[in-house]
Amino acid sequence: MGKLTTLLLVGLMLGWASASRAQNHPELEWEVVETEHFRIFYHEGLEGAAARAARIAEAAYAPLTELYGYEPDGRVRIVLKDHDDYANGAAFFYQDTIEIWATSLDHDFDLRGSSDWLRNVITHEFAHIISLGAARKGVQRVPALYLQYFGYQREKNRPDILIGYPDVIASYPVMGTVVPMWLAEGAAQYGTATTGHDRWDANRDMVLRSLVLADEQLSFEQMGVFGKQGFGNEYVYDHGFSLVRYIAETYGEEKVAELYRAASQWHTLAIDGACKKVLGKSADELYGEWIESMRQGYRAQVAALGPLREGERIVDVGFSNLRPRLAPNGEQLAYLSTRKRHHYPHGLIVRDLATGEEEVAAFPAAASTVDWSPDGRKLLFSRIDRADKYGSRQADIYEWDSAAAGPSFWRNMLWFVPAMVSGTGPDPPSVRRLTRGMRALYPTYSPDGEWIIFVQNKDTNNNLAMMRADGTDLRYLTHFADGTQLYTPRFSPDGRKLAFAIAREGQRDIAVVELDAGGDWTGGPSGQPSGLG
Repeated sequence: MGKLTTLLLVGLMLGWASASRAQNHPELEWEVVETEHFRIFYHEGLEGAAARAARIAEAAYAPLTELYGYEPDGRVRIVLKDHDDYANGAAFFYQDTIEIWATSLDHDFDLRGSSDWLRNVITHEFAHIISLGAARKGVQRVPALYLQYFGYQREKNRPDILIGYPDVIASYPVMGTVVPMWLAEGAAQYGTATTGHDRWDANRDMVLRSLVLADEQLSFEQMGVFGKQGFGNEYVYDHGFSLVRYIAETYGEEKVAELYRAASQWHTLAIDGACKKVLGKSADELYGEWIESMRQGYRAQVAALGPLREGERIVDVGFSNLRPRLAPNGEQLAYLSTRKRHHYPHGLIVRDLATGEEEVAAFPAAASTVDWSPDGRKLLFSRIDRADKYGSRQADIYEWDSAAAGPSFWRNMLWFVPAMVSGTGPDPPSVRRLTRGMRALYPTYSPDGEWIIFVQNKDTNNNLAMMRADGTDLRYLTHFADGTQLYTPRFSPDGRKLAFAIAREGQRDIAVVELDAGGDWTGGPSGQPSGLG
């Protein structure tokens, strides 16, 4: 009994230690570079990204400030960081501060097209700083007012009571900035006609077209808030971008800025009043004509395509199912799915196509590619797993072996309590980790199963790397340092060529290069393919 208690206590301590790790990076050295309008804070390894960020921010400054007629009082702070495989940006518009996670969104999210991520996210967040600054009703140090009135009973019979018991309490908050999410995110994606940092791509159009033709688009009220399940929050971005584009193209780009300035008036408590003042119609009328214009346009697109040919739907559970990969024998399908959860992450699912039975091979799995070994026994996948000692969560390569034995009863018992406390537990014997701290995406086997090639993400740059199937003998094939992004490498059947997608400044192309017997590029210096450097 004493030994069992000790084991449980150790397990609890392990669980708590894992759950309590915080994001702190004392190992990083930080620097700052100043421009006329910005201060760029960055850590070691991001020197090139900081220089590009400075150029991007200054290029966006004049178009956005001129459109909205607003300039910050001082330099805007931009904090660049790349210690997680995570893409995002945040604008703290009351502090004139922007925070950027530098990993490209292309690697983490499939419902938008390719873009120059650094240019996109910096311009997007700076557009928030300027547009929301223009919409602010008061001074920057007063984000809101809170009005409150107390009423008291009147005491008529006792002169010694100066004031009666409170019988009226009325409270009324007045926000300093009143901008719905569709307008905030739509305007930030649109920017101006000259910023060109983002674009209405086929992915966004596909999402909105599917919703509009099924009459399942968000209502005007739903467009105004986040907090939705599944892809609901992304729908707010898509709807907002489309509606702002409609306003700019139908009424003029300057009307977008005028909506923000109208929202800055204290008597404007909702966007409906701003729409009536600027566009001469209510928000509901604007919404109705925008939806009707899309419905007509999308119906015409579908009619021009002719008869619709539909395939057989294999899986209909989960709001996100992606990266399907058939086994070499064609009898199994591996894919990533959120299944019955209304949120990320995905799990790695293996489906028997004959019986329809499914197995959750591994959980969680990153939204990257999966690949079967040539013999169909193993699967490669990437996972962004538990945080390291500094709180960073980075992608590594894992291997699932269908022939491995399952976990023993005693192993399950030992880890039951720690897993319940921390929400995580050890992988089963069928899952093996091949890399640590590699930030590796898109793993794929060579045709003979001896090698694995993958994309390494670091310091806003992507590079191709190879290692043996057991994780040893690592070698780098490229050394890009200019923000180049790489995706989905695949060997030719004979193993002599390698095809992959490559993106620079938001333009994605396909590259095919030849490998020599030693695994190096032919026709160029070792480690860098000719014509791509």
